[in-house]
Amino acid sequence: MRVHAVHVEADQDRDYCLAVAAALEHHSEHPMARAILDYSGQVPPLTAGQVVNHPGSGIAGVIAGRRYYLGTEEFIREHTGLEIDQRLPGTSPTLTRIVLADTAGIQCIFLLEDEIRKGAAKLVAELQGDNRQTVLLSGDAADVVRTVAGTLGIKDYHGRMTPAQKLDRVTALTAQGGIIAVIGDGINDAPVLARAHVSIAMGAGVDIAKLHADMILLNNNLDVLTEAVTLAGRTARIIRQNIGWAIAYNLLAIPIAVSGLVAPWLAAIGMSLSSLIVVGNSMRLS
Repeated sequence: MRVHAVHVEADQDRDYCLAVAAALEHHSEHPMARAILDYSGQVPPLTAGQVVNHPGSGIAGVIAGRRYYLGTEEFIREHTGLEIDQRLPGTSPTLTRIVLADTAGIQCIFLLEDEIRKGAAKLVAELQGDNRQTVLLSGDAADVVRTVAGTLGIKDYHGRMTPAQKLDRVTALTAQGGIIAVIGDGINDAPVLARAHVSIAMGAGVDIAKLHADMILLNNNLDVLTEAVTLAGRTARIIRQNIGWAIAYNLLAIPIAVSGLVAPWLAAIGMSLSSLIVVGNSMRLS
């Protein structure tokens, strides 16, 4: 994620707005916070106190005696009662709007662009090709989520979701008998990562996401997961083949050996050959 542009209100100082936003986001590990810190120069020249993080919505804090709010339009509207102009220049359905405001008015609006991770499209195609359902759950705006889902070919997508709503969705899928695997990197993903049967956190994600995940993808390359899904499928098939062979062989060979129709040494050779066949079949994975 990166900052595409910043719209500063006419009566506001751009550098001061960036400093306020950076001071607030210094207390957050969200990817949006990192994007704003990168854009602002990372080291905040101001210090924010009484900081309160509202997962999935925004962050608030006091700077120089004034309380500022930074977050979604709904978050700003709820805490300040302000309305945001929907006709800003340069806005697009693919951009996420993050608003900085105090109770007196809007300070600036960050337009953030979500970059699709390398290998995401390939991973989705692999899963769907294996008849697995793919679902996109995001706290981003509905238009942004729709655009990303369309690019990836995901038909089941949901935007503006809180951590609780994500958790409810995963719980509902589990209740339907689904085996759920979740990939996430943010604070808002921690509950669903903890709830899923299999959970993978990105290495560049926040610590709380990695804490609740079963696995951490250290190189942040989703191509590795595509290879893992393919290997897991091949492994399951070979396990079924080996079990089928063992059952069939024993159903046939044991009665023959017990009846005395073959010499003990020949039965021992047959059992050894059976084990070698299982081992050889498993070695095809390498």
